[in-house]
Amino acid sequence: MHRSTRVLLALPIAAFFYALYIHSDVLFFSSWRASPLQRIAQPGNLQGQDEFALERESDFDEFTGKRWAFLRKPKFLFVFVATEGWAWNGNPPPNPLEPHPIVNNCNGPTWVRNLTQTWSSRGSGKTLVANMAVNSAPVSSTITPPGVSTLDLGQQLAIFEKYFTDHEQAVGDGYGRIFDRQSKVKAPWQDDNAVFAFTFGTNDVPLALKALKTSKLSSTFRRIGASYVATLERLYQAGARAFVFSEVLPLDRSPLGLAMESGIGAVEMLGAAVREFNNIVLETNIGKWCHDKAEVRCLILKTYHLATRIMDEPDKYAFKYPFEYCEEYAKRHTVEAELEKDPWCKGPLREYVWRDEIHPSYAFHMFWAELYEEAATELLKTEYAPIE
Repeated sequence: MHRSTRVLLALPIAAFFYALYIHSDVLFFSSWRASPLQRIAQPGNLQGQDEFALERESDFDEFTGKRWAFLRKPKFLFVFVATEGWAWNGNPPPNPLEPHPIVNNCNGPTWVRNLTQTWSSRGSGKTLVANMAVNSAPVSSTITPPGVSTLDLGQQLAIFEKYFTDHEQAVGDGYGRIFDRQSKVKAPWQDDNAVFAFTFGTNDVPLALKALKTSKLSSTFRRIGASYVATLERLYQAGARAFVFSEVLPLDRSPLGLAMESGIGAVEMLGAAVREFNNIVLETNIGKWCHDKAEVRCLILKTYHLATRIMDEPDKYAFKYPFEYCEEYAKRHTVEAELEKDPWCKGPLREYVWRDEIHPSYAFHMFWAELYEEAATELLKTEYAPIE
């Protein structure tokens, strides 16, 4: 048993989760032996903005041939991350591998595309990315009031099941339409070469806060967490074993939060709601699910903490505008990095933390990608550390 495992097992589980939530940039869950969770030190290489490829080459070859080495470069990356997602118009979902309209909310490469560019530079083939994400989607449109008319996480999973599993049963999209699963699997993914990435909550939290009394938020978030876990269980039954989740960013410090009416506590309520969502849905519901699955490895990226540090010390990360955005950039949805300064804006988009009221710019996504690289490497180092 690892020394760190023996220490962690001595902690009461509630205090254990709380301490990690406050002090760590990344959590990863795995249930090998008796260890439910390991703490990862803060990323040490998040200084300044590099090019899109964020390398960790010195550690890459060390884990070649290990069971979980594919976390550093999976062959398949299945994405449920709405920063860059399908522009749903009510039509039947497309094959994610075929060209279809998307909406990009960071005006450049997302953290996922940053990663795939990094992985491609390592040779040995490219990573196939299948993006099931739908713009503005919540975890569950039946739970999050007032009910968002878009494909939520469960319905996005139905797209995955249609194109990437060998089931042949019919599945509904929640709107009375049925899509069969008769088509062959479009990508030969396996449990040892595929990672499943999720980023939810940015829509759930403001919608719930707007429609519900604060006293009902906790119970609503628990229901959302249970729905989230039910979706993960479906993926697990389909063979998925590697998962990555990202926290909701501190929206109370975003342009949306800072524009709220002062004097009524709205900003404070938004901040508290974000933290409660991260704690209940991610650290508690998903954390327990990951802990209970001995064959699963989960990364929870502490993007809340990352954004806080960047906004606290923007100069350290080459940002000039940590709390505002330029409407001209927000009007556009460019897929490639918007490098030129708009004449109506104070600076180029790369100098803004926020691209619009709630979505970070592509420049922030560069550090987000690096956070994943740090997390995957630290998990492998802990997983394969010598036993003493």
